[in-house]
Amino acid sequence: MDRWQDDFYRYVRRLCRCDADARDITQASFAVALQRLDSLREPAAFAGWLRRIGYNEAMLLIRNRRGRRFGSLEEADLESDAETPLTRLQQKELIRDLHDCVENLGDRKAAAVTLVKLQGLSFPEAASALGLPLGTVSSRVSNSMKRLRDCLESKGYGYQQ
Repeated sequence: MDRWQDDFYRYVRRLCRCDADARDITQASFAVALQRLDSLREPAAFAGWLRRIGYNEAMLLIRNRRGRRFGSLEEADLESDAETPLTRLQQKELIRDLHDCVENLGDRKAAAVTLVKLQGLSFPEAASALGLPLGTVSSRVSNSMKRLRDCLESKGYGYQQ
């Protein structure tokens, strides 16, 4: 647990965008993993197996909260040194708009994008974590990125490659 806890917490935190929820999901996931450790066939696949448990726990929490917003903008990671109140406000607006666009993707597509684009997993690692074929994950990420770009453009954000 000591070896995996920090990375796993960051993974779950990106899924749910809320520190308290991420702590709860991390704890629940490790409890499930401990109970089901005998079902792990390949010890080398532990990270993907644990991520899949975390994903399932996060989706369970989301389903139980249908209709309520998941996470908060105040807790979003702001990894910049915004120098003025105006730039901080613009950044918060962008994060809010991006959050809305991601929510419109649906849980399955949002999870694929989160794993590949935010967590930096390779497509095969994301496929393993989600328990999906590689082509499905690739398709979901590609489709989702186009939809995110279109959504942000509709909100007035320009797109540059």
